[in-house]
Amino acid sequence: MPPRKTNRESAVLVVVKNGDKVLDSGTGTVLCHEHGSKTTFVLTCAHNLRATKRRLEQSIENTAKILVNGNEAHTIADSKLESYDLAVLEIPQIEKPAAHLKSLFGGPAIVFCEGFIQFIHQEYAQETVTGKVKNLVQTLNPDGLSVSYFKVQSKKGGPRFTKGLSGGPVYDTDGNVIGISRVLQSTGKGDALGYAIQFSAEVVSLIRQIVTPCIIEVVGGAKLEADTPPPSARTRSSISERRRHSEEPMGRPGLRVGLSGFRRKRGTTTRIFYVRCSSPEAKPRFSPGRPLHIPSPRHLSEKRDLD
Repeated sequence: MPPRKTNRESAVLVVVKNGDKVLDSGTGTVLCHEHGSKTTFVLTCAHNLRATKRRLEQSIENTAKILVNGNEAHTIADSKLESYDLAVLEIPQIEKPAAHLKSLFGGPAIVFCEGFIQFIHQEYAQETVTGKVKNLVQTLNPDGLSVSYFKVQSKKGGPRFTKGLSGGPVYDTDGNVIGISRVLQSTGKGDALGYAIQFSAEVVSLIRQIVTPCIIEVVGGAKLEADTPPPSARTRSSISERRRHSEEPMGRPGLRVGLSGFRRKRGTTTRIFYVRCSSPEAKPRFSPGRPLHIPSPRHLSEKRDLD
């Protein structure tokens, strides 16, 4: 059973170009569209963009640009997300369906890895590698960061994994995107085995913070890592520290606001925000059912008291 057509169209071509010369290419996945600012956010592998920092010959200036389906893109810098070899690009809004991410996946199962591979000169063809998830690989880098990968065995006699697929969506049989292909290098004819970065709770949370207020569709809940205690066992202080990192001042001494989560009801998604007060004197008075309007850079419209 192939993925749903709408989600198969969420793959886009990512190219790094300096003048008329293509320095590198890969694939991206459409995350969401912010209709207010007419912006589209795209997820790709960070290594696809390294050519923008490459030193060229002394007589050639590096004025490399990132193009997504021909649209100039801007990278939203985030060192934590980059440590997963992921990056978010911002481009003018395009007519491409956004992916439905899925952070809970049982496997082993059939998956479909979508992307763009080089065809002739500077032309690229869309390719789908069908494979089976063999197992989940847990890695650990020198800084202590753990990354989960799906190990995928391509279908015998079918297309194999090549570098152009890197950054592309990996679909389950329902058309949900369960991961992002990561192919650092490959042999001439491609490799039978490929790896995909799993959408863990940490990765999804990082992406959501970067693209806010744009809303990402996520199907299912994220698994807790083996060394992560359940929410009931986590201390409130540790949660507060993570929240404070992304909070914004509300234009009033002692008040800060942050994103708490999302609520879906009858097809409508509402962002829920909380207000943190550093002292009892700073705490505003809330009236049930009445919105609190306080100036904010992001024009927050709905807030609730954390305490």
